Amino acid sequence: MNKFQSLFLLLAFTAMASVYAQQSFFDEFREKARDCAALYVNQMETGYSPKQYVNHPYWSTDEFQKGVVCYNGFLYGDLQLRYDTYKKHLVVITPEKHVAVCVDMRKVDYFVIQGTLFVRLGDDFMAFLYKSPHLQLYQKVSCVLGTPVEKERVIYQKFKSKTSFIFYKEGISHTITSYSGLMKYFPGYKKLLKAYAKKQGLSRINRQEKALVMLLDYANTLIYDSHD
Repeated sequence: MNKFQSLFLLLAFTAMASVYAQQSFFDEFREKARDCAALYVNQMETGYSPKQYVNHPYWSTDEFQKGVVCYNGFLYGDLQLRYDTYKKHLVVITPEKHVAVCVDMRKVDYFVIQGTLFVRLGDDFMAFLYKSPHLQLYQKVSCVLGTPVEKERVIYQKFKSKTSFIFYKEGISHTITSYSGLMKYFPGYKKLLKAYAKKQGLSRINRQEKALVMLLDYANTLIYDSHD
């Protein structure tokens, strides 16, 4: 065997070993991913480096949290998820926890993160906070890049978050920003709702969505349940 043949065989063996290693990697990946592999075929997430940003645009936290996704009609559970409110991307971490992947939002029917249900409403996904036959409440959080800030002589980007609530009464939508703004849609019961808000200390509740849900549930009981 001459030197050329030896070199050819060495290169062929190396190529075959590389193909085998890649195949083994994908076989292992598919085994770990099981039926969720369809979620991991999209682009990798481009994150937000603390060297460039002073905050993040993720819903609630930048940590991955337990959740489920209904994707293209199939339900995938026991996932680790986070939702980017700036890019409007749901992000899932691969089984070996090495890669964060953006889910194809066109195929997402709904998803749940840490017990909060997100449903499609128009062009956005919103948290579905409350539902009764007559009343529904959704929470929308969106982010934009705000004014850059200087920190230790370095300029950083900063996200500015905006929260709004979409309230449906008898199928008609209204945008509200506070529980006091919600009361005007129940003019005949405003006095009772104010008394309830004061008794429950709604003004002292840090989580605005919790105060809204409590007031809306009381309004539903007061107005509709008494007539059913």
